[in-house]
Amino acid sequence: MWFAAGRNKGITALVFTSRRSFMALSALGSVSLLSSALAHENLVDSLLESDVYSSGEPLFDTEYAAIRSLQDDSPIISSRTLNATKEAARTLQNNLARGLKWPNVPIVSLRLGSRSSALPILRKRLIVSGDLLDYPYGDQDTFDGFVEKAVKRFQLRHGLSMTGIVDQKLLYVMNIPPEIRLSQLQLNIKRMRLLQRGLKRRFVTINIPDASIEVVEDGIVVRRHKAIVGSVERQTPTLSSEIYEINFHPYWHIPISILKKDILPKAQSNPNYLKDKNIRILNDSGHEIPPDEIDWSGKQALRYFFRQDPGLTNAMATAKINFKNHHSVYLHDTPFKSMFGAGDRFHSAGCIRVQGIGWLIRWLLRDHPKWHPDRIANVISSGIRKDAVLKEKVLLHICYFTAWSSKGSLHFRDDVYSRDKLL
Repeated sequence: MWFAAGRNKGITALVFTSRRSFMALSALGSVSLLSSALAHENLVDSLLESDVYSSGEPLFDTEYAAIRSLQDDSPIISSRTLNATKEAARTLQNNLARGLKWPNVPIVSLRLGSRSSALPILRKRLIVSGDLLDYPYGDQDTFDGFVEKAVKRFQLRHGLSMTGIVDQKLLYVMNIPPEIRLSQLQLNIKRMRLLQRGLKRRFVTINIPDASIEVVEDGIVVRRHKAIVGSVERQTPTLSSEIYEINFHPYWHIPISILKKDILPKAQSNPNYLKDKNIRILNDSGHEIPPDEIDWSGKQALRYFFRQDPGLTNAMATAKINFKNHHSVYLHDTPFKSMFGAGDRFHSAGCIRVQGIGWLIRWLLRDHPKWHPDRIANVISSGIRKDAVLKEKVLLHICYFTAWSSKGSLHFRDDVYSRDKLL
């Protein structure tokens, strides 16, 4: 499955296991910020959307087919994925013992139509990883359509945007030595083993490095969703719990950490900020305190509770999914749907935003006689606060997997929180 090419012993590059640390140290470019002024989509349509891959931009059929070709219905927490990952690790270890390694690709920018003496090395690298067929025809120094498709496949397996362009970010990932990749596989095999026992017929898995959600039933993935998870500064915790309740049009009780870092500075600089965002200040008795009675220059505001009303500006939008945990995190909708189209989806304060949350809610409430799809749609369109308790709790695992095998192909993700610590 790997190392179809000959031996190469010349890998000496310094490697960072996190692209974030690499980008910071090498100053490859500035970080682009997503605009916060995004139009809110129709609530019912966005909640009940069926395309889990929609990103605000249409996917080409070929790209959708590529995604499907590398995904099977095996959950990442399953004996099938565990065994496949163990087999991939054995193959990689055996090849390393025989001295077989992939070549280091020179730092060069390449795209469709480019000509470069680095192309034969790039081709060899893509052949070794199974992304490119070893075909003898064509100009080996030209970046043709076959190479572009192979680059896209490599990008997909590593959680990168499918641009088909070879840039410094892609080359950083390509040039991580196989010894590091083997260590990643071995570490993630240990993580998978810890979660094999106690699996239920229905469960939900969130993989933080992939910023994705698997909905599992009877041992197969019935749905995948994109997610937005915690930033490096405010990380999403790993945990196991059970989903027990859904809040429709919830209030947002603003955590103290977000209050200090985000809300108070904006309220101090803009007298109308709280009113514009429908945020109320409440005392211990639940009585509302007018903003003009607060001394914003000191710490007086921290004595009160800040609560955002349901509505279009609410941070959780249409719904919140609760599970017991001491981190005060939960799954929720978001008014900013276009953020799911970003390749980097590590922007939250620790909670998990769910793309296509309506499908997940219907699945969670499927066996509840009072919560049929029509009623869910009516509650969403009404804008009225409602709570739905699941008839049977659903197991939830929030995990940290940076390497696994699917359909005979290896997948790697950035060690975004530096938890692999392989160097």
